[in-house]
Amino acid sequence: MAENNCFLNFTVGGTLEAAVVLCIGWAGIDEVEAAQAIEDNLWDALRPHTSSAVRLDSIRIGSVSTGYLHLVNELGTGASAGAPPQVAMLVTKVVTGARNGRMFWPGVVESVVNEVGVFLTGTITTIQTALDTIGPGLTADNVDLQVCDKDGNVHSVTDLVLNSRVATQRRRLYN
Repeated sequence: MAENNCFLNFTVGGTLEAAVVLCIGWAGIDEVEAAQAIEDNLWDALRPHTSSAVRLDSIRIGSVSTGYLHLVNELGTGASAGAPPQVAMLVTKVVTGARNGRMFWPGVVESVVNEVGVFLTGTITTIQTALDTIGPGLTADNVDLQVCDKDGNVHSVTDLVLNSRVATQRRRLYN
């Protein structure tokens, strides 16, 4: 199985604001098909929950500067204004036999979060349902979402779980 980094680059108003970095593996397909699988499963599931002010600009497989570049250029379809780019959905990547991973998804729609940063109850259910479709979709497309630990070991993600509170992502912001 080929293993590589996958970078999802997000822009707001034409300015690169955030990136989601994933570790993925694939078998029987190439980088082009792997990037398309990420778009078809991850982006299509979370796009309705991403502010319409946030654009998924591209997906890069491999090296951040020289890997395969898959252009997406699509806005989120969330109905209202988004929170600042550093405010994100925190998704736990559950693995067996190792520490779980985290994914910070930018473009939180403000109208689905209360005044103390907690997602409204119906929203949690809706987003979790979307997250539950990602793993089986990627598997069907021969892509494995993974967590890479500090020792270089790779662990397959068995589940994606939404944290009920929004998080602040500061490390992978470009501004």
